[in-house]
Amino acid sequence: MAIDNRTTIGEDVAQLESEQKKQTWELTCVTFVLQNLVYKMGIFEPKAKDSKIKTQMAVGNRTTIGEDVAQLESEQKNEEEFLQNMLQYIESIVCMGVQHNNLQNLKFIFIHVNWFYRRDIGINKCDFCLAEFAFAEFSIQNGIFTFNNLVYKVVFKTYTVIILKVKIPLGWRRDALETSQETHPITMKLDDGECEFALMYDKFSTIMKTNRTGRKFPALFTMKDLCPVVESLLQRLNEGSSEPIDDYLIYSIETLFADLRNAAVRIVDDRSIPLVVAEMEFAKDLSSTRGFECEFHKTAANP
Repeated sequence: MAIDNRTTIGEDVAQLESEQKKQTWELTCVTFVLQNLVYKMGIFEPKAKDSKIKTQMAVGNRTTIGEDVAQLESEQKNEEEFLQNMLQYIESIVCMGVQHNNLQNLKFIFIHVNWFYRRDIGINKCDFCLAEFAFAEFSIQNGIFTFNNLVYKVVFKTYTVIILKVKIPLGWRRDALETSQETHPITMKLDDGECEFALMYDKFSTIMKTNRTGRKFPALFTMKDLCPVVESLLQRLNEGSSEPIDDYLIYSIETLFADLRNAAVRIVDDRSIPLVVAEMEFAKDLSSTRGFECEFHKTAANP
């Protein structure tokens, strides 16, 4: 019996049968697990792919620094519309002046703002601590025009300068001091400065209302790099007076200069200059022209 229960090489038959049954059971378990895994993959793989696609879409809708692409596209569209409206506004006024032979008598409002420091309040948004602003109503008369430059005489009918009395908070005094030294000599501790924005708005609105056409205010022209600073000023005037500021348009003075210059030279010839050249010419003239400073800056320049 003992011999019959062994193989020809002496292996225990019962033990072999037991191991075979065990291997069969393990194979059955593995097969079941694999079948179950395949079943689950069939259910969850599409969900995983869908989740991955949604994640990629979410990431794809933002820039590498986390900016919302849709918002950026909307802002870009608004900027393009704003630029187009500005060009149409300036072109229509200049064309009307040319048609009526009245270019030299057209009136515009200039505004300029100096500031101490700026702080970021969002993506591509800044708030400025204001130091001074000036605005003027002017007209161009008796201009002599050449191809390379525009020689002009500016007649100011109203010229108002307001220097602000501000308190620089801790942490910003170094920035304020450096900006003051580099751009304007206004001190951070000026006791004679204005601090009531409601009163400032009264002076500002007086000029704007006298130049209003119906209910429409004239545009404010400033250096294009100062447009965000003028926006901060208008916001301060709004907070101090509770008067709406949405009706005020802030346009580029360089673009106005280019259109006026090109319209004027067409009287002699048709050699216009592009906007980029006009911007350089205007900046050069502005930095080198003296004699129209306010009393404070005249004293500061010649103590």
